[in-house]
Amino acid sequence: MAAHTIIFSTNRIDDCAIDRQAHLKEALGRPLSLPDLLHDAIREADRIDDVADNLISLFTLLRDDYTQPADWQIFSFSSANEDNDLTGDISAYVFYTGGDVFWSRDCFAVIDADVYRINDCLGDTGLVDWTLGYWLRPLDGSAPCKELERLNNRVCRGYSDWPYGELENALYHPPVWSAERGCYVARPHNVPFVCRVDVYGPSYS
Repeated sequence: MAAHTIIFSTNRIDDCAIDRQAHLKEALGRPLSLPDLLHDAIREADRIDDVADNLISLFTLLRDDYTQPADWQIFSFSSANEDNDLTGDISAYVFYTGGDVFWSRDCFAVIDADVYRINDCLGDTGLVDWTLGYWLRPLDGSAPCKELERLNNRVCRGYSDWPYGELENALYHPPVWSAERGCYVARPHNVPFVCRVDVYGPSYS
């Protein structure tokens, strides 16, 4: 987990966000250094298909098994189609060979006009983990109750596509920032005490 990818707000907890550029860097590292002509062609292309052959030729040379023929596939996705906490949407084209795109090793992602090599699996990078998660604990030091444990399971990343919605529905009122405590506080339904609400971001490989 990289805390610096979170843009924190003390105004409203749902104003907290995941910094898009920091997220890309943590998940994928630095983009490949491309020939200027290819970089310009990606930027100016109307469709990824217009530059796919040139990209596949490059990817084939870069892969360790470049002497073996490969059946390249292209998978596209965008955070704009899902609930997310990013400061700006991410649209990607992933070039991969065989199997499930999220678990195919040594693939390449084209985002904006940049190309990233993913040596491990896309599913392990954290790239598509673009929602914040939450963790509640008793403000007065009381022992957590079973209802709070169940709530924490619901508002973590991975349980729901929209953890904040789960959090909001479980509280009497939205979390309020306490300058004295240095945290957000809220009272969940069916929990006999006020809780501290912490925000956390994606995990990266």
